[in-house]
Amino acid sequence: MFRKYLRTIRDAAGWRFLLALAVIVVVGLSEGAGLLLLVPLLQAAGVDTQQGSVAGLSRLVARGFAAVHIPVTVVGALLVYGVVVTIQAFLQEAQTLVSAMVQQSIVVSLRTRLYEAMLGANWLFLSRLRSSDLSHALTGEIDRVGAATDQIMSLAAGALMTLVYIAFALRVSALMTLAVMACGGILLVLLGRRSRVSHEAGEAYSRVSTALYAAAHDHLAGAKAAKSYGVEGRCMRIFNDVVHELGRITVRSTHHYARSRAWFTIGSVTTLSVLVLVAIEGLALPTASLLLLVFLFFRLMPRLAAWQQGAQMAKHMLPSLEVVLDLERRCRAAAEPPVSSAKPISLTREVRLDHVSFRYDPAAAFALEDVSLRLAGGTTTAIVGPSGAGKSTVADLVLGLLAPASGAVLIDDQALDANHMAAWRAQIGYVAQDAFLFHDTIRANLRWACPDASDADLDRALHLAAA
Repeated sequence: MFRKYLRTIRDAAGWRFLLALAVIVVVGLSEGAGLLLLVPLLQAAGVDTQQGSVAGLSRLVARGFAAVHIPVTVVGALLVYGVVVTIQAFLQEAQTLVSAMVQQSIVVSLRTRLYEAMLGANWLFLSRLRSSDLSHALTGEIDRVGAATDQIMSLAAGALMTLVYIAFALRVSALMTLAVMACGGILLVLLGRRSRVSHEAGEAYSRVSTALYAAAHDHLAGAKAAKSYGVEGRCMRIFNDVVHELGRITVRSTHHYARSRAWFTIGSVTTLSVLVLVAIEGLALPTASLLLLVFLFFRLMPRLAAWQQGAQMAKHMLPSLEVVLDLERRCRAAAEPPVSSAKPISLTREVRLDHVSFRYDPAAAFALEDVSLRLAGGTTTAIVGPSGAGKSTVADLVLGLLAPASGAVLIDDQALDANHMAAWRAQIGYVAQDAFLFHDTIRANLRWACPDASDADLDRALHLAAA
């Protein structure tokens, strides 16, 4: 799943992703420069920095200060430190901005791709899906992918900072550093199971949040029916069940994060205490080396803990990417037939169904079977029958929303196929059984069908509809 995510971020963010990585590297280098300034501060505090492995770092800092003509004193070290922190602040601002650009690149890319796939899918496929599931994927699920992106960018920055600290620690004492890394690795492995639990909890969160979205959508859409039957209490019970289930999943996930952090903190403090004791009693490290190691290790372990927790949170959110990509794949698999050459079509005589058969599912009975029907142009035709007789199916076939399993829909003897579909639909005025209005003005709703309509055209349409 993570490889699939990296491909997604590469395709969506492009150069922004590379820029974000470059900024993260520069921020890491500035962190390293700040760490080097500990050496002259220790020296100014009276600690001997000319013994052991710290002596090499001390000489490196001295050459750097000499290159910019700054004396190696407390004032000089503080001056350089102020400059480094200022540069670091601007770099971190840039890192935040570029990370946000990467995050929004992925969100925008996924939303536009998924919406395009939905619009391109055939009506039969879309009619089988709940509209609330589509809306939730476009909004809530993709927002979670964006949050996962933010976590992963933070993980990348944290990993680089960790490497900087490890590099310095290795320079001071390779043996001690390797021991700390081994203990940290063991802790991460032991907590690995909780990462798997986070992924499972993320899948459950996606499933139940989709159910919550559907419940809210369906109950509000059916509020009139619920009130007319006096079943508001039943709606409330169903909604409450879903809300409380989502709450339980969230609390369980938070508990996993907190428990992992607690065990990692306990393990890291125990490890550091033992290793510092070994360094003092067994290795007899110089004071400067010991102080640097203690500082580096106590800065390193919280970063590892934050990295481990961030990885858990990312795993919790990444199942949303699976939901979005799977829905996009299914929509594209159900795309309407491609248009090889768009052609005009016009109606002057008749619309005819010629031995048309259609069923909504290959395993189901035919909704229409071997139906032949003539709808004369310039006349009004009413199709009457009981519910389920196929009246709406005939209308959808004439509109081109459905394609016959056999037979053909003919417009003046021209078969209605993919190449003629756009021209045909542009000529159709369709009033659905359940009228739908966008949350906008009447003028804006009328102009959905004909954006260039004048006010006179709108008045005429309203008059014809007796509105």
